[in-house]
Amino acid sequence: MSITPSSFAEYAATSMFDNYTSSTDSYVWWMASQNSTTQQYAIQKICYRPEITLQETLSLYWALNSTFYLSTPARNQMVNCVAEKSKGTAVTRFLTRNPYFPIDIFTWNPYTPKSLGWFTSTNDANRMTGLDCICYDQSLPLSLLAKTMAYYKSSFRFSYNIIHAMDQCLLLSPIVNNPYISSSRAWYSTQSYEVQRNTVIRLCGSSQFDLKSLITIFRDVLVSNNKETNLDVSFCLQTYNWSHATLRQYFPPDTRQSLIWLAAQNATVQAQALTNICFGKTSKQDLKRYSLDEIAEIFKLSIGFLNETATLTDLVVIKPIQCLNYYSTWNFTTAYQTLVSNKATGALDSRSLVWLASQPSETQAEFIQTVCTDYSLDSGLVIRIWRSLGLTVSFNLDTLKQMADCPKVADYIREEKRISNAYIGLASFSELGFVAFIILIYLEVTKLKAKQSVLSRVLSPFNFALCLCFMSNLMNFVCALQLWELHNIAKITFASIWDYQQRWYLSSQVFELMWSLSYLYFCWIRSESILTKVWPRTFFLIKALFYISPLLLVGPLLSQALAMAGILDFKVKLKYGNVSYVLQAVAAITLLILDVLLFSTFTRYLTELTGDIKNAVTTRFRIISRAGLVASLICFCFSALSVVKVFIPDVSIYIKVTTDCLMYAVTLVLLLMKVWLFIDSAMTGKTSNNTGSDKPGA
Repeated sequence: MSITPSSFAEYAATSMFDNYTSSTDSYVWWMASQNSTTQQYAIQKICYRPEITLQETLSLYWALNSTFYLSTPARNQMVNCVAEKSKGTAVTRFLTRNPYFPIDIFTWNPYTPKSLGWFTSTNDANRMTGLDCICYDQSLPLSLLAKTMAYYKSSFRFSYNIIHAMDQCLLLSPIVNNPYISSSRAWYSTQSYEVQRNTVIRLCGSSQFDLKSLITIFRDVLVSNNKETNLDVSFCLQTYNWSHATLRQYFPPDTRQSLIWLAAQNATVQAQALTNICFGKTSKQDLKRYSLDEIAEIFKLSIGFLNETATLTDLVVIKPIQCLNYYSTWNFTTAYQTLVSNKATGALDSRSLVWLASQPSETQAEFIQTVCTDYSLDSGLVIRIWRSLGLTVSFNLDTLKQMADCPKVADYIREEKRISNAYIGLASFSELGFVAFIILIYLEVTKLKAKQSVLSRVLSPFNFALCLCFMSNLMNFVCALQLWELHNIAKITFASIWDYQQRWYLSSQVFELMWSLSYLYFCWIRSESILTKVWPRTFFLIKALFYISPLLLVGPLLSQALAMAGILDFKVKLKYGNVSYVLQAVAAITLLILDVLLFSTFTRYLTELTGDIKNAVTTRFRIISRAGLVASLICFCFSALSVVKVFIPDVSIYIKVTTDCLMYAVTLVLLLMKVWLFIDSAMTGKTSNNTGSDKPGA
């Protein structure tokens, strides 16, 4: 193509800046390569075209100035032309009001001298924005993009992020610009996950498509067999057109949904999102604020993902340093001052929350102690502060306990403290009972004569069962005490300590199960002879029930352990919750049936005893039956409450206090029975030379 100043003037005046065509590059680079004289001549030719109005002349000269590095004589020629056409009135406007910025020429045709100049002189964020504009503009052919990228790469040394973005531009622009054609589907289906993911992100970030169009594209055209890609598509559609404020209400910043959303945004929105994270405006799934170390990890994850998807800019890269500088002047005093100045709500600002969440436990404890001892803060305000901090800052248990033990909040947990003190008392009484049990064994071994060895008498099945009962009671009281302390903490601070509560509750249930099994074992070894006498025909069924009862009792504990282990998904946990309630009911009913059976057995046995029977064995049977009658009655209440607890879980923690007391009462009855048996054996040994039978006795 032979180009002259006259043909250039005609092309520039008629269609050069309307749309990019196949001839545009030839005319652009002809003008860019001419000397000053030729440029002047071409500009003069434009000026003398009669069909061009003054306004059209101004617009054309402005566009040429923004496209080419024109010589000074050429620019003076423009001024002279404007002065001639306007009689001098439009010269000032021409020199001062050029509406075309380099970015405007860049988006019209990036393959121009001043487009390169703008691209090399701006920052990475603007470069990335510019690449998005031209790469996903359907009016610009792929050949122009290829020439532009080659021209830019050969003229300037760009960062890795920009080079990567240029490569992704050439790779993805055909499909992003026209995803509906059959070749797009064929190309997409053969690409790796990384390419498919980047395509999804580009489409989601493109202004060319609305949500309805994207759904159609991913459903009917760009279909992938890769599960990871389909997951990214679902996240893209789910978060489409969301603001960062909406996103952070549903997903923490380190989730895949947040990363997909972030990569689909422009550089300005990406930078603002990271700023929000730095300022503590985002939280974890449990509503806790991130510490600075955790924020640094989020920044690292986000920057790494943006780098992988060729959407990283220097606006984002500098955010970690800016965030650290932001908190460099924040300290204990400034954080506490923000709290004191905000007494109306009793809450720290987001910056102070991030600072407090980033401190070691010692500093956090000092902060809590300062609040607790500040006489300007009343109890109601301290409660609000505790609950605000408990919901938003991660504290260790010692610091949370320090908050619950603050004297200013004592009135709010007075009843709970009484129950905690009651458990301390029960644990102490359990220890005393165990000491009494040890003393009783010592007296039996030293005061009573028997054919068995000392070791076999000390380790008799009865002693073993009763020892387990005492130990189970004591450990259950310790676990229940810890559980109530956690309950107090949760009530005062609203802190999320459910995992700790579950562990202590499960531990308490373990020792409660141990007590139940020990009690049943005791009932069996002490009542077998009586059961044989009272139920001779159905004794084999009763024996079978005793043997299978441990399996029924251990069911609820296993179901709770599986639920706590975290190996069940949400839907299975819901079903398992119902199964757990059923198993608890079955276990409680099993104990109830056994208690009714023992109660009726001892009652029937005692009513059948007539006359003044002085036989020692019969006396011992009567002691066992009477004590068993009382123990069975108490245990009946225990089992009944255990059944009720299943159906009213809202008050189950208060029912547990009652059942724990009943458990210990049963253990004391068993100890008293052993005392009576010891006295009976001692008295029998004194009046006759009989030491007593070990079958029914101590």
